[in-house]
Amino acid sequence: MNTAKDEVRELLDKLPENCSLKDVQYHLYVIEKIKHGLQVAEEQGTLTQEEAEARLKKKAHRVVWLNLTTWRPGAPVKTDEKVVSESLTR
Repeated sequence: MNTAKDEVRELLDKLPENCSLKDVQYHLYVIEKIKHGLQVAEEQGTLTQEEAEARLKKKAHRVVWLNLTTWRPGAPVKTDEKVVSESLTR
């Protein structure tokens, strides 16, 4: 099993010589998120394609497309069906 230092060394070997500290931090962040996701998937299981699509369909009605050239923060969002008055600046 690799230690944290071994993993960082391996990452540094893969990155270009001119990478910034932000680049290193970003890649470490991504690696940690992937490891966490794999651990959660192992513990809790995963969804089938059909289950994932069904969940997305249930939430699809919540999606509101904005015309960002005319919308301003805090203003209600006008759609064809209704006006969503909840502020989207949260």
